[in-house]
Amino acid sequence: ENVLGIHNDILDKATTCGVIGLGTYLWIIVTFVTFVKRHFNRLEKHTPGGIGQGNDRLILSGLLACLVGYLVQQQFTVIKYPITLHFWVFLAVSVVLVNSIGEKDTSAKIATKERIFQKKSTAGTIQRTRPVFLFYLCYLPIVGFLVYSLCYLIHIYKADVMHKKGLDFLTYATKHPEPGDKLDKNPYWEKGLEYYKASISYNPKQTLYRHPLVGAYLFMLKKNPDNVDLIKQTIKECEEIIKIDSNDELAYNYIAQAYDLLEDITKLNYSNKIIPSLEKTITINPYKVTHYIFLCTYYIKKGFYDEANAILDKIYSMPHNNDIFLKKLKVVIYGKRGKWEDVIKESEQILSTKTDDIDAYQNIATAYYMMKKYDDAKRTLEKILLISPGDRSANNLLQAINHLKHKNDTH
Repeated sequence: ENVLGIHNDILDKATTCGVIGLGTYLWIIVTFVTFVKRHFNRLEKHTPGGIGQGNDRLILSGLLACLVGYLVQQQFTVIKYPITLHFWVFLAVSVVLVNSIGEKDTSAKIATKERIFQKKSTAGTIQRTRPVFLFYLCYLPIVGFLVYSLCYLIHIYKADVMHKKGLDFLTYATKHPEPGDKLDKNPYWEKGLEYYKASISYNPKQTLYRHPLVGAYLFMLKKNPDNVDLIKQTIKECEEIIKIDSNDELAYNYIAQAYDLLEDITKLNYSNKIIPSLEKTITINPYKVTHYIFLCTYYIKKGFYDEANAILDKIYSMPHNNDIFLKKLKVVIYGKRGKWEDVIKESEQILSTKTDDIDAYQNIATAYYMMKKYDDAKRTLEKILLISPGDRSANNLLQAINHLKHKNDTH
């Protein structure tokens, strides 16, 4: 359902770097092969005699074998933790090894270089009239860029460290839970959230650090769903993720969950926020069934049964693994619309797959009760009580049927 990348190096470069990036990558490889081919046979000739004769060619052969192995492997799979750095290091070492023979070519070339250097140095001595500090001033931008790059890399490293620490603290905190209203006072949980926020401050453009923070907020809301301030904080964090990446399906899913909780608490209508967010998740990833189910259940909650049925039809056209759950959603829609015969028919289909499904029996009994077929309802309820004698819903409905039958017999 969720492919992290194309499992082919050439296609992956084309999709991530574009045509220009792919062209550059191929040009580097072709140029390197041409370069090595031109100089490979000369390596042994230029290697000093003695015990080490031919070692340069042997070393280069090993490096080329590693490079070929990498390129072959990358045409079939792009692993989660890439070994690209090794590829470029081996390539660079090969270039240095081959290029070293260029300095041993002929004494004529060396003499020519020395003459050119002497001419340049003489001309520089005559023409240099500017102060020395101006000559070094041109290096300041380069030094500044290197310092900035170093600071940036350190910040990225710190963000990773903070994120790892936060994850450790929150993992420990979830194993030592506190009640909902005291969860944010748990020192481990509080410390974990601080580390998560620190990782975001070090690398604010990386959504990788924001997702766990939102996940932590939603976990807190499960414990304490009435915390309106935390819900608004979750929504704000999701909006920041969407600003960074407008196609982040998790952010849209999280923001829909947050607004759904806010709607339950405030009793205000946030369907104009929830429905577009869920539709966006489906647009981004149309193969994830859970996105459809979330939207379908929300439509049922709001009474939009036609829309819910349309979503269910889409789900049924897809390969999925939870047919029973989807059929139960269909039963809920039929029940809300008073289509009791359809409730019975759909519930019987569930029982043909899972013979001890209490929910299906309960729905059939309810349908018979609403159709005033009390004897059929009673027989169905007795089946439930054989599976689960203490089932409260079945006992309550059976008591209601007995009361009605007694009342009718009295009259």
